Amino acid sequence: MKRIIKNISLLAGLLLIFHQLQAQMLDVTVQNTGGNKVQFMGVATAPGFSTAPNNAWGPMNITWRIPKTAAVPAPTVAPPATTPEVTGESTAFTGGSPRDAFNAGTDLAMFDLTAFGLADDGYWYFQVTGTTENVQDISTGNTVLLYEFTLPAGWKCPSCVEIMLTDVAGLPISTASFIDNTGLGRNVLNLVANNAPLPVRFISFEAARAGDDVKLNWKVADERNVSGYHVERSADGRNWTPIGFVPFNASPAPEKLYSLTDPDPLSTINYYRIRQQDLDGRQQYSEIRFIRFDRQELEVRLYPVPVTSILKLNIQSPVNANAVIRVTDLLGHTVHQSKTQLVRGGKTEELNLSTLPAGSYYVEVMSATFKWTGKFIKK
Repeated sequence: MKRIIKNISLLAGLLLIFHQLQAQMLDVTVQNTGGNKVQFMGVATAPGFSTAPNNAWGPMNITWRIPKTAAVPAPTVAPPATTPEVTGESTAFTGGSPRDAFNAGTDLAMFDLTAFGLADDGYWYFQVTGTTENVQDISTGNTVLLYEFTLPAGWKCPSCVEIMLTDVAGLPISTASFIDNTGLGRNVLNLVANNAPLPVRFISFEAARAGDDVKLNWKVADERNVSGYHVERSADGRNWTPIGFVPFNASPAPEKLYSLTDPDPLSTINYYRIRQQDLDGRQQYSEIRFIRFDRQELEVRLYPVPVTSILKLNIQSPVNANAVIRVTDLLGHTVHQSKTQLVRGGKTEELNLSTLPAGSYYVEVMSATFKWTGKFIKK
């Protein structure tokens, strides 16, 4: 029995060490600090980067890209080469500074796919690679500057910087970014906030019953490189099936309204979302809406939860009716109350709760014949 307990304790210790090692990552974010200065920042997620041997760093590669449409005026140096357009480069790592792949200088290398005989994909690629072989201590939670640089003032898309995590097919050089830690013997780069642009901004998305059909309407803005919108439906909110496609509307309007009707909804509950498709393959999802056909009662979905300022209520009602929305604290004190009009099929209400203290709250939706109660957390 003692041997079994000893073995279990040893196994538990090994598992703990394994999870600690797995947790040791550099959370990397991309940020624009103003004046077209872009920074790649790393934050240590667990202890260990401040003591030997895990405070020693090995090879490092960071590759990022920007749409050619944003690089106006165009670069003056024919790639692949270093580029004078990118200035103000620095890194907080000690030891060998990151060096570009073409001349080993402390400069970004710039290239596009045509430089390697491939079809142009509409991007300029920038890369620094080399070693950061000397010790750089990073305590848990501390931030370190991995790399920073300044883009030309004429380049009007500084938020388009996108760190690459995968290789581009056919290129003779790797574009997969990594930061190797010598002590751990592995890549510790964990990209948590890229600065790639969202190709579209969803302003609203509504689903409503129209007899036996479901009418879907969504409003968008800031469309860039949009191919169109796939409408997807689900019975459980997890497994999705495409039910229609709405192509991009090329009109120059700053905001556009799209719609699609589901003529054959499920007989019970229907979840809907919009999948925006970009011309270069990237995609983005809308929030989820749902419609029920099997219940004669109020049903409400709250989002986002936890909420920081605006709480949205997707209200499904079997009838049109006047109603009241009331928010109370855990002691039953009313902290918000407003009137609304229930719409048969569904609608979305927004509550501005930015002034409420952090904590847990109840929300009620009440009409003359229906009542729904839910709970949410305010951050």
